[in-house]
Parts: sequence; C-alpha cells; structure tokens
Amino acid sequence: MEQPAFKPVLSHVVTDRMVFVLKATGEREPFDREKFIRSVMRGGAPRDVALSILQELEGGLRDGIPTREIYQRASKLLSSYDKRVSLRYALKNSIMKLGPSGFPFEDFVGAVLTAIGYDVSVRNVAHGRCVKHEIDIIATKGATSTLVECKYHNFKGVYTGLKEAMYTYARLLDIKEGYAEGHIGAKIESAMLVTNTKFSVDAVTYSECRGIELLGWRHPGENGLETIIDRERLYPVTILPDLRPHEAATLAACGIVLLRDLARFREEDVGDKTGVSKGRVLSLRKEAADLLG
Repeated sequence: MEQPAFKPVLSHVVTDRMVFVLKATGEREPFDREKFIRSVMRGGAPRDVALSILQELEGGLRDGIPTREIYQRASKLLSSYDKRVSLRYALKNSIMKLGPSGFPFEDFVGAVLTAIGYDVSVRNVAHGRCVKHEIDIIATKGATSTLVECKYHNFKGVYTGLKEAMYTYARLLDIKEGYAEGHIGAKIESAMLVTNTKFSVDAVTYSECRGIELLGWRHPGENGLETIIDRERLYPVTILPDLRPHEAATLAACGIVLLRDLARFREEDVGDKTGVSKGRVLSLRKEAADLLG
C-alpha cells in the first residue's frame, strides 16, 4: 500500500518534560532533543521536518525507552517523507547490527572497496617474518596490494584509537619483511584501517605519519565511509527495519551482503539459497526495491 505524503506539523511545540532513555550500553541519559534533531538533519531532512518528527515522537516517549525504539519510530516517520533520507538516518544503526546478527563486517567492507575500484580477497593468511597473520582483506588496485584491517564496534561513541593504528602498521612491517625473506604470501606494500565509528586524534596523527590510509565515519573529510555508502548506494541488508537477526545471518552466509543484492535476486533464487520462505523473501525483496527507488 502506498504511504501517505509526509505532512510537516506546522506548530512545533515540544514538551519540556525530562525523559531518560536507555542506551545500548545499558546507561541511562536524558533524551537530548537538539541532538535528535541534528541526527535527522544529517540525513538530509530540513529542520522543520526534523521538528515535526520530534513532535510526533514526543507523546510516545517514556522513562527508560530504549534508544533503539526511538530510532525505529523515527525511521518509519522519515520514510514517509523521503526514503533516501530515511536510509541515511538509519545507516549507522544498520552497520551496528552487522556483528550481533552474525553478518561479518569485513564482507561489507569488501563490498564497499569493490564498488570504489579495488579487487578484494576476504579472509587471507600471510606469513610474516615472525608470525603468521590472518588478514581481513587484501585489496588490490593496479599493481599495489593493501592490507586492510577492519575494526568493528557495535556501540556508538567508541573510537578506533592509536592502539589499532599501531597494530595495523606492525602487521604490515612483519608481512613485508616476511615476503622479502621468501615466505609464502602476497606482496603487500601498504595498509588501510577501516572502522564503522570515528578515529581518535592520536590514531589520525600516527597514521598520517606512517602512511596508513584511514576510512571511517566522517573520515577522511567529505569522503568518509558513510558518504561512500550513500553515494554508491551500498546500504547493508540490515538497514531493513523488519529484518530478523537470523535472516541477516542467513543472507550473509549466502553472499547477499547489500540491499541491492537482495533487490536484484528473484525471490525463488533467494528462497532456495537461504531456506527463508518465498513469501517472506518476496516481502523483503520488495521492501529493498522500494527503499532503493
């Protein structure tokens, strides 16, 4: 059924009632209305729409309401305004679902790197001078192969820091020395650290000094992970609001990583591959196609 057009509320009166929300970490904190408005506007919604959505939500807020529930309600309201905006708003949360669902973050990063011109090989082993290394991704562009270290966090506000940057560089050195001494492995000449959150200042400073490429939330600058995902329409299937955790894991095991992967498959093929009922797959596929326009 076609959704009704979104009608912004003209009177933006919101209550001053203090409501405490429950974060994913188990912490309680006051609901920050301005923070909520900013998060909606970052997806591309104008301020009057963000205020309207806040007003729609206010009546249903209660002490102890999980932030997950607030996000789900806001996503549904946004989808009636603009599906592309709703995707941008839901993006960070959908990536946070990759780990708990059993959906490997490195597979998603591999799909992102492929879309921007790399040839990728996921989950490799290389022998360094000192030890054997399990490498998340080897990404090749032209004649240069890059070690890609994926650092996934399933909580917001967690930074990828100096320790991870130093660890990535140390692995690169050991692998390069191992290759020079004739150990079995790829000729890897550079390193990249990818995360679904932000980098600390020290991580950025060290990586710039050591020549490690960084890709994360709002980094580098205007070409961060979220920008690439939105520009190339590389939304993970976990962005579907009604997708169940076991379905996400099953789809991932069958190589269905992105929303567009699901939208392009015939429901018969997806059902045969995943064991999910054809009716359910048809519903998910239609939802994916609708979101992608």
